[in-house]
Amino acid sequence: MQSSPKTPITTQTYFEDHFYYLGWGLLLLSLPLLFIHWYFGVLSLGLGMIILTTAYKLIVDLKSKQIVEFLFFIGMKRNLERHDFEELNCISIRSGTYTQQLNYKSISSNIQGTMYSAYLETDSGSFYIGESKSLKKLKRKMQSQANTLGILVEYNE
Repeated sequence: MQSSPKTPITTQTYFEDHFYYLGWGLLLLSLPLLFIHWYFGVLSLGLGMIILTTAYKLIVDLKSKQIVEFLFFIGMKRNLERHDFEELNCISIRSGTYTQQLNYKSISSNIQGTMYSAYLETDSGSFYIGESKSLKKLKRKMQSQANTLGILVEYNE
Protein backbone atom coordinates (compact mmCIF):
# COMPACT_ATOMS: atom_id res chain seq x y z
CA MET A 1 0.00 0.00 0.00
CA GLN A 2 1.33 3.44 -0.99
CA SER A 3 1.38 5.87 1.91
CA SER A 4 0.56 9.53 1.47
CA PRO A 5 3.46 12.03 1.83
CA LYS A 6 1.53 14.26 4.30
CA THR A 7 -0.91 12.67 6.74
CA PRO A 8 -2.98 14.95 9.01
CA ILE A 9 -4.10 13.49 12.35
CA THR A 10 -6.54 15.18 14.75
CA THR A 11 -5.32 14.26 18.21
CA GLN A 12 -8.12 15.86 20.24
CA THR A 13 -10.71 18.60 20.07
CA TYR A 14 -9.98 21.80 21.97
CA PHE A 15 -13.47 22.10 23.45
CA GLU A 16 -14.55 18.93 25.24
CA ASP A 17 -17.85 17.44 26.39
CA HIS A 18 -20.53 20.08 27.08
CA PHE A 19 -18.88 22.79 24.98
CA TYR A 20 -18.64 20.43 22.01
CA TYR A 21 -22.39 19.72 22.24
CA LEU A 22 -22.99 23.45 22.65
CA GLY A 23 -21.23 23.91 19.29
CA TRP A 24 -23.68 21.52 17.63
CA GLY A 25 -26.58 23.28 19.35
CA LEU A 26 -25.39 26.67 18.10
CA LEU A 27 -25.14 25.31 14.55
CA LEU A 28 -28.69 23.95 14.69
CA LEU A 29 -29.97 27.17 16.27
CA SER A 30 -28.29 29.28 13.60
CA LEU A 31 -30.47 27.85 10.80
CA PRO A 32 -33.79 29.34 11.92
CA LEU A 33 -32.04 32.44 13.31
CA LEU A 34 -30.63 33.24 9.85
CA PHE A 35 -34.19 33.80 8.61
CA ILE A 36 -35.52 35.59 11.70
CA HIS A 37 -32.58 37.77 12.82
CA TRP A 38 -29.76 37.16 10.34
CA TYR A 39 -27.08 38.83 12.53
CA PHE A 40 -27.81 36.47 15.46
CA GLY A 41 -27.83 33.56 13.00
CA VAL A 42 -24.40 34.53 11.64
CA LEU A 43 -23.05 34.97 15.18
CA SER A 44 -24.44 31.57 16.24
CA LEU A 45 -23.08 29.92 13.10
CA GLY A 46 -19.63 31.44 13.63
CA LEU A 47 -19.40 30.44 17.29
CA GLY A 48 -20.60 26.92 16.52
CA MET A 49 -18.01 26.52 13.76
CA ILE A 50 -15.21 27.80 16.02
CA ILE A 51 -16.16 25.36 18.79
CA LEU A 52 -16.46 22.36 16.44
CA THR A 53 -13.36 22.96 14.30
CA THR A 54 -10.78 24.06 16.90
CA ALA A 55 -8.54 21.06 17.56
CA TYR A 56 -5.03 19.89 18.32
CA LYS A 57 -3.54 18.26 15.24
CA LEU A 58 -0.32 16.92 13.87
CA ILE A 59 0.88 16.34 10.34
CA VAL A 60 3.25 13.50 9.53
CA ASP A 61 5.27 14.43 6.44
CA LEU A 62 6.96 11.28 5.15
CA LYS A 63 8.76 13.11 2.34
CA SER A 64 10.62 15.61 4.54
CA LYS A 65 10.60 13.20 7.54
CA GLN A 66 9.03 15.74 9.83
CA ILE A 67 6.13 15.82 12.33
CA VAL A 68 4.40 19.16 12.87
CA GLU A 69 2.23 19.66 15.99
CA PHE A 70 -0.16 22.62 16.15
CA LEU A 71 -3.49 24.05 17.33
CA PHE A 72 -5.92 24.51 14.41
CA PHE A 73 -8.04 27.63 15.06
CA ILE A 74 -10.20 29.42 12.45
CA GLY A 75 -8.17 27.97 9.60
CA MET A 76 -4.82 28.98 11.11
CA LYS A 77 -2.06 26.83 12.55
CA ARG A 78 -1.00 28.22 15.94
CA ASN A 79 1.93 27.12 18.17
CA LEU A 80 3.78 25.17 15.47
CA GLU A 81 6.31 22.67 16.75
CA ARG A 82 8.41 20.76 14.22
CA HIS A 83 10.14 17.46 15.01
CA ASP A 84 12.47 15.56 12.68
CA PHE A 85 12.56 11.76 12.51
CA GLU A 86 14.39 9.12 10.52
CA GLU A 87 11.93 6.25 10.90
CA LEU A 88 8.35 5.67 12.03
CA ASN A 89 8.26 2.57 14.24
CA CYS A 90 4.61 1.92 15.11
CA ILE A 91 1.48 3.22 16.77
CA SER A 92 1.56 2.11 20.39
CA ILE A 93 -1.60 1.78 22.50
CA ARG A 94 -1.10 1.89 26.27
CA SER A 95 -3.61 1.43 29.05
CA GLY A 96 -3.84 3.42 32.24
CA THR A 97 -6.35 3.88 35.01
CA TYR A 98 -8.30 7.02 35.81
CA THR A 99 -10.28 8.04 38.87
CA GLN A 100 -13.26 10.38 38.82
CA GLN A 101 -14.88 11.72 41.97
CA LEU A 102 -18.61 12.43 41.95
CA ASN A 103 -19.93 14.70 44.71
CA TYR A 104 -23.59 14.82 45.60
CA LYS A 105 -25.30 16.72 48.45
CA SER A 106 -25.24 13.81 50.87
CA ILE A 107 -22.69 11.38 49.41
CA SER A 108 -19.61 11.24 47.25
CA SER A 109 -18.27 8.33 45.27
CA ASN A 110 -15.24 7.48 43.19
CA ILE A 111 -15.36 5.85 39.78
CA GLN A 112 -12.33 4.04 38.40
CA GLY A 113 -11.83 2.88 34.85
CA THR A 114 -9.31 2.20 32.13
CA MET A 115 -8.26 4.83 29.59
CA TYR A 116 -6.40 3.76 26.46
CA SER A 117 -3.93 6.21 24.90
CA ALA A 118 -2.29 5.98 21.47
CA TYR A 119 1.18 7.27 20.61
CA LEU A 120 3.06 7.49 17.32
CA GLU A 121 6.48 6.00 18.03
CA THR A 122 9.48 7.30 16.07
CA ASP A 123 13.21 7.01 16.51
CA SER A 124 13.22 10.52 18.00
CA GLY A 125 10.34 10.11 20.48
CA SER A 126 6.64 9.47 21.07
CA PHE A 127 3.78 11.71 19.94
CA TYR A 128 0.31 11.58 21.49
CA ILE A 129 -2.37 10.93 18.84
CA GLY A 130 -5.53 10.03 20.76
CA GLU A 131 -7.31 8.32 23.63
CA SER A 132 -10.54 6.54 24.39
CA LYS A 133 -12.25 4.55 27.14
CA SER A 134 -13.04 1.91 24.49
CA LEU A 135 -10.08 -0.18 23.32
CA LYS A 136 -12.04 -1.50 20.32
CA LYS A 137 -12.92 2.02 19.13
CA LEU A 138 -9.34 3.27 19.55
CA LYS A 139 -7.85 0.23 17.78
CA ARG A 140 -10.17 0.74 14.81
CA LYS A 141 -9.25 4.43 14.51
CA MET A 142 -5.52 3.78 14.94
CA GLN A 143 -5.53 0.91 12.43
CA SER A 144 -6.84 3.33 9.83
CA GLN A 145 -4.03 5.79 10.64
CA ALA A 146 -1.43 3.00 10.65
CA ASN A 147 -2.55 1.80 7.22
CA THR A 148 -2.17 5.34 5.88
CA LEU A 149 1.34 5.63 7.35
CA GLY A 150 2.39 2.08 6.41
CA ILE A 151 3.18 0.96 9.99
CA LEU A 152 1.77 -1.48 12.59
CA VAL A 153 -0.39 -0.97 15.70
CA GLU A 154 0.93 -2.50 18.93
CA TYR A 155 -1.02 -2.85 22.19
CA ASN A 156 1.01 -2.69 25.43
CA GLU A 157 -0.71 -3.27 28.80
